Parts: sequence; C-alpha cells; structure tokens
Amino acid sequence: MCRVDEKRGKGSHVTLYFGDRLTIVRNPKDELKTGTMHAMCKQLGIEKADL
Repeated sequence: MCRVDEKRGKGSHVTLYFGDRLTIVRNPKDELKTGTMHAMCKQLGIEKADL
C-alpha cells in the first residue's frame, strides 16, 4: 500500500505512493518541517495523527 520510488524525482527528492495517491519527499533522511509534513499528509489524504 505504501512505497517509495527513488528513481522518480530530481536530486535528493523521491516519490512516496500511498495507495493511489502520491507526494514528493525531499531528502527522506532529513527531518521534515511542520508545514511540509502537513502538506504531504493533505496530499496523501491522511491525518498526522494516523501516523
């Protein structure tokens, strides 16, 4: 249901798939900022509390 495609993205960015939705993740080894995390959850259709 959830997968990461490292080939799809530029530089240190990767594509995260969650079901039929997707979002772009900046270097997955770095800490995410709050706004970025909120936007990613919105794109994936999940709540932060679901994580």
